[in-house]
Amino acid sequence: MLALLLIIVPLLFALVLFACKEGGAKRIAVVGSFINLVIVGALLLNHNNPYLSNFQIDWISSLNASFHLQVAGLGMLMACLVALAFFLIILFSSELSYKNEQYFYGLLLFVEAGLMGVFFAHDALLFYFFWELVIIPIYFLCSIWGGEKRIQVTLNFFIYTFLGSLFLLAALLYIYSHTPDHSFAWESFTKVQLSVKEQRVIFWLLFIALAIKMPVFPFHTWQPNTYKESPLPVTMVLSGLLAKMGLFALLQWVLPVLHNFATPQLAIILCIISIIYASVIALQQGDLKKMVAYSSMAHIGLMALAIFSMNATAISGASLQMFNHGINVVALWMIIALLEKKYQTTYFTNLGGLAKTEPLLTLFFVIFMLANIGLPLTNSFVGEFLMLFGIFSFNKIIALFAGLSLILSATYSLGAIQKIFFGNLSEKNKHPLIASANARWVVGILVIFTLLILFFGIYPAPLFKILQF
Repeated sequence: MLALLLIIVPLLFALVLFACKEGGAKRIAVVGSFINLVIVGALLLNHNNPYLSNFQIDWISSLNASFHLQVAGLGMLMACLVALAFFLIILFSSELSYKNEQYFYGLLLFVEAGLMGVFFAHDALLFYFFWELVIIPIYFLCSIWGGEKRIQVTLNFFIYTFLGSLFLLAALLYIYSHTPDHSFAWESFTKVQLSVKEQRVIFWLLFIALAIKMPVFPFHTWQPNTYKESPLPVTMVLSGLLAKMGLFALLQWVLPVLHNFATPQLAIILCIISIIYASVIALQQGDLKKMVAYSSMAHIGLMALAIFSMNATAISGASLQMFNHGINVVALWMIIALLEKKYQTTYFTNLGGLAKTEPLLTLFFVIFMLANIGLPLTNSFVGEFLMLFGIFSFNKIIALFAGLSLILSATYSLGAIQKIFFGNLSEKNKHPLIASANARWVVGILVIFTLLILFFGIYPAPLFKILQF
């Protein structure tokens, strides 16, 4: 029942927001996201209670599809990430202003409901339903509140995701037609017996659909401009949360179904290209937004590579990293939002020397960037170590390419710190950013992210415990 509430609560608050006036929209959205965070906490404490962690009713009887939600380890960890990230993102967004904000926050809560459904769905048709539900509000958020090129960028994003959804639906329907009891239930999907040729076709249909969502080279071209042109709270959701949908689907719906099928070498090669290509492009960027976008793509590629290695240690590291990367990248986008709000730019050439006027912001940025690199004692270190160790056990040459991404990540991350916060300070950048009472509230949010990074870097045991649910 609690699993169902995690979907119903944001939907109800979204409907309330659509019906209310603009003035109190932010407070209503904060309350709604906080209630969901409390429910996640209650679910964590009662995950062994089947009444609270499981919900199933008939949905489309003629297709043998049920509305079945079930709490599992990785799904629970992703639900924790979603609830925590949305609460902090909406709380942070109080520093930003948008026209018709009641609709803006209402659509954000629709996205949260859809993500909860994706991570809890135990029925393939229900999974697909929530998969599509997430895209609809994202489309409107980007096309209405995005930047100058929002229409062109959003159309490109929609075409990519629509085509990916068609591939996903085709694969799910084919698997459904071969289930022993003609059911969309997850258990029925795992019992499917397909020939090697059939599994190869199904794999590529699923891979293309999920590679678009993550994204992985060469299905990534929608990502950098979409991240840049979207409203920053939406970019936080896209980068920190939606990208995890593809990785989650690999672990929840691809590997268990195609359990006797070896990952094609081409898919592994595409992941390697994605890692190196995105890292090199990030190294050449002059815009902090695009640098973080390509950095995120490189990290996602490494997680996908770890999953495809079929090594238990690497998969464990990737699962852990899905949570930690979400925390880190959302925190980085918040710093970007603060810089853009104050200085109206995110280009390195227009910044510089901010450590002299923004010492506190500099400290947060350095911590978040070091976590992005995977420095020991930060949350990303354990996951990246496990992934690299597992990939090394799988193939030593592939591990060298994966390790190269860490060197490149350190190069562009430390370079960004140098360009933005050190060097010469221009006259227009001499006023402190964190000065108002509202900004102190933002400092509190950044402190929360910092504590999460350090706590899970020193003591990751709670995350491993959740994965074992």
